[in-house]
Amino acid sequence: MTGTFILGGLLDVPYVFSVRHIRDGGMYCTRAVDARQNGKICFSCLCSFKRDENQQTFNHQPLPAQERFKSILDGKRPEDHLPSPGVDSDLWIQHIQQGDIEEREFPGLDARKVDMKDYNDSEDVKRNPEKYRQLALYSLKGSLEEISTMPKSKQDLKNRDQSGEFDNLYACAHMYACDKNSLLLIPRALGHKHWSAMASLTLTVIFHQHGDALRMIDWDAASKENGEELPKKWFVQEGWTPRSGENRAVHESYLFSPDGTLLATSLQDSMLRLRKLGRGGKL
Repeated sequence: MTGTFILGGLLDVPYVFSVRHIRDGGMYCTRAVDARQNGKICFSCLCSFKRDENQQTFNHQPLPAQERFKSILDGKRPEDHLPSPGVDSDLWIQHIQQGDIEEREFPGLDARKVDMKDYNDSEDVKRNPEKYRQLALYSLKGSLEEISTMPKSKQDLKNRDQSGEFDNLYACAHMYACDKNSLLLIPRALGHKHWSAMASLTLTVIFHQHGDALRMIDWDAASKENGEELPKKWFVQEGWTPRSGENRAVHESYLFSPDGTLLATSLQDSMLRLRKLGRGGKL
């Protein structure tokens, strides 16, 4: 999926989505989607879907973040990390701590921010912002029962889950996770605490895996537990910024499954202004 953000969204106006058929092929199909408010396009994207070929003739991926940052992650449960703030900026966090702003619960995902201070405070990272890293852990919030309308037992839900019935919703959850607080990493990596404007211009998310790799219920753990709540898998996002300049900056991230499989890659182009710019005519 590659999407372009055109206008800021309004909280009190419904979105209307229109889907345009581009092509159906033997292995790939493509759709174009426009999201409108008050008749104006706010967001437009191209989605390319691929059939599962059920074969692996070649395969490579980077070393999982769980291994490269083992010393930071070891000895802590995901729940031991602090919840990711609604807006991961120093000013927002300061207002929360002072009680000026109420931190609302983030919907859909339990997102946790890993403390990377010791790693990012090294002189090497400060001299080379592209080496700055932020890890986040996330899992599904809620349950399959809440999105399922048919009578269900735990075994029924497992069968339906493993058949792929909920895979599109899982994909949406992963895309939601990769965009949470993503751009706010950039000014931290560059050593800037204040900026005048920041906005996402485009976002591309590429899923490398189908099926079990993106599913968010841990059925192996569920079979060992008798509780009613289904155990959730915890995924890892590794984010960084490879380039900035001309009031633009790029955010990239990897999404890793709990076993270290690289599930998806995201690439985000953003606007970043450190001072207000005088406006001229329209381009």
